[in-house]
Amino acid sequence: MKRRISFTTALVLAILLIFGSTWTAFANTQGAIHTIDEDGNILNHFVNKSDVYFKVVSEEFTEGEYYVRVTNSNGKNVLGVTDEPKEIVKGENYNLFQLTEFEDESKNGVYKVWISTESSFPKNKSKTDNFKVMGEGEEEDKGTIVINKTLETEGGEPHVGITFGLNNENDYNAVAKTDENGQIVFYGLTPGDYTLEEDVLEGFTTSLDEGGKEIQVKADEIVEINVVNKKIEEEVVLGSLIVKYLDEEGNELADSKFEEELALDTYEENAIDIEGYILKNDKTQSVTLTEEDHDQEIIFIYEKIEDIEDPEEPLSPADPKDPEDPKEDPEDEDEIIEIEDEETPLGGAKLPQTGGTPDTLFYGAGIALTLLGSIIRKKR
Repeated sequence: MKRRISFTTALVLAILLIFGSTWTAFANTQGAIHTIDEDGNILNHFVNKSDVYFKVVSEEFTEGEYYVRVTNSNGKNVLGVTDEPKEIVKGENYNLFQLTEFEDESKNGVYKVWISTESSFPKNKSKTDNFKVMGEGEEEDKGTIVINKTLETEGGEPHVGITFGLNNENDYNAVAKTDENGQIVFYGLTPGDYTLEEDVLEGFTTSLDEGGKEIQVKADEIVEINVVNKKIEEEVVLGSLIVKYLDEEGNELADSKFEEELALDTYEENAIDIEGYILKNDKTQSVTLTEEDHDQEIIFIYEKIEDIEDPEEPLSPADPKDPEDPKEDPEDEDEIIEIEDEETPLGGAKLPQTGGTPDTLFYGAGIALTLLGSIIRKKR
């Protein structure tokens, strides 16, 4: 039955395989390598190059096959190297000249021995140590100081052209700059106390003690000083913006909007609608954050909408009178009392009914007839 491996699982296994092999190669070169004399005593100064031995003393070192080479002090010129990797056992002594047959071409007599699992001798997979072979007539009681100058980068890049000064109380004063490999060698030094100072470039920090590093030089020994420079990151100025929504008296009408860690730039904000209020200033406002003024605010001002009374309803055409007109107040009109016929008071005149013949008409007719009768009698 076949089993399928997911893509993720395969990817993880591949990464582990790659990093595992890398770590193994790196772990093989852990520990310290020292140049020694034939008897195994740690030594940095030798009269003859054939007297130079080395051994690995760290418990972390992994025994196995290693390439060995010798270069000048800055590692630029290869003076001798093994054709094939050699079996290196922890704690055993190996004659460097027999392994590499290095040539005596170092101008100042200072050399560097390398061991690595790879023939290219990458720095992160190699261990090194410096030693000196004294020239003819050179005193054996002198000391050497080697400075290795690097930048704090992933690969430890050499820092070139950095000035160092070395002095002591006996008027010794030397100044030198790091070469293309970030190295300086002060050799032929009389044993005693020295002060190493660095001219730190602007924009960098140094691992060297402030005011200089005190170094004790001993006869026939090499003192190796590693100095690391770190580039100072420029401080990034960030700004903030607060947006407020206020009434005319400065009271908050809505929650403010706050933003921080903003890049220095121009920012634009739009006002929000607030029920019962109208905006008094611009609906869209913008500000520019600068190094000098990187904390700013935008304020929107609102005015309260006042309550408006409902307009009076127009008079109905069926009722043209204005009830509020005092001239037409029904209270001022004469009261009309209707009296039914059967309710006429005794002895009082009876009012004619609406639509009936008036009594005066009958009276007039009677008088007219009476006068007419009198005239007729006289004519007879």
